[in-house]
Amino acid sequence: MFGNYSIKLVYPSFKQHTPSQQYKESITYCALIDLLIEHNIHATQSSASILTFESDRDRMLAVLVLSRNSGYTVQYID
Repeated sequence: MFGNYSIKLVYPSFKQHTPSQQYKESITYCALIDLLIEHNIHATQSSASILTFESDRDRMLAVLVLSRNSGYTVQYID
């Protein structure tokens, strides 16, 4: 069972255009797969923009990895 260690990927709006739910879900899922394949960090996707981790350590490492992407910002969820 995954703990309560979550992050949110915050997608920017562009000139009155908000990214669609499908877009958010797809990019968040790609981030999830990248974390697993490239960094062996296990997580679950609990919504279109939220990932949940087994431990605070995994969450911290995921924030470091995902912060390199300019398509979104990463926020801790407590």
